[in-house]
Amino acid sequence: MVQCKHGLAAAARAAAFLRQQVGVVVGPCLTALGCALRKERQTVFNSLLQQGLKPRWRKGVEIEFFSAGGWIQHDFEYFGG
Repeated sequence: MVQCKHGLAAAARAAAFLRQQVGVVVGPCLTALGCALRKERQTVFNSLLQQGLKPRWRKGVEIEFFSAGGWIQHDFEYFGG
């Protein structure tokens, strides 16, 4: 798996290049359920970003953010947490 850290437009250009020059087809790395879960959690990610907490995606659908003590995984409280 290759990740593009330069944004969606750069990823699209890289995907087009790979398809045209090498014959490699680039697709999403998440399942349909993973894509839906990430879409659902995007508002949380955006909120943490606006708060300056430098969020990042972990394992595709988990969110962690930076605090004074280091990286903290966001608790979505789905199981009574």
